[in-house]
Amino acid sequence: MKIIPILRQLSKRIFPNASDHVIYAYDKHIQGDGKLDPSVEIYDARNPPSPEVRDWIRLASGRLGYWFMFRRMVRYGGKLLCIRKDDRLAA
Repeated sequence: MKIIPILRQLSKRIFPNASDHVIYAYDKHIQGDGKLDPSVEIYDARNPPSPEVRDWIRLASGRLGYWFMFRRMVRYGGKLLCIRKDDRLAA
C-alpha cells in the first residue's frame, strides 16, 4: 500500500521532533553467549539508573516512556542498556 509511506512522511512534517525507539531481544540459541561491553551500563530492578541517568532518559523519551521502561525492569525482569558519551546519554 502506498498510503502508509505517505502517512509516515506527513507525520514527520507535522511532528518533526518525534523519534523512534527500538527494543532489541536477545536469543541465546541463535546468537550464542553474549559478551560484556565496558562502555555499556546495565540497569535492572536490583540496580536502577542513577537520578542523573533517569533524568536523561526522561528528557529523551518523556516521563511516560521512562515509566514503561522502569515497569518492564521491575515487572518482567527487563534490562536497560545505556551508553554515555562526553558525560551525556548517547544511546
